Amino acid sequence: MNTAAIYHRSESEFAYLHTPEKLHIRLKTAKNDVREVFLVQIDPFKLWGEWYKNIFQKKISMKIIASTDMDDFWQVETGEEHKRLF
Repeated sequence: MNTAAIYHRSESEFAYLHTPEKLHIRLKTAKNDVREVFLVQIDPFKLWGEWYKNIFQKKISMKIIASTDMDDFWQVETGEEHKRLF
């Protein structure tokens, strides 16, 4: 895997509020370099101990939304009931 080609910037078009309840998260990888990408979403205020980690953590599959000659662009739409994510 070409880790140097992985790109995400949280204060850009790679993470934005799409609707008042839904957030879009994007990631860029090298073309055909990665078979699948997951967003691991955690509510940091629910992590009181290690055994809580599995309960309050969501693993969401991202989908390819665009490709160029050099890159694949992945996206997922997500939200959180309490509007706090880590």
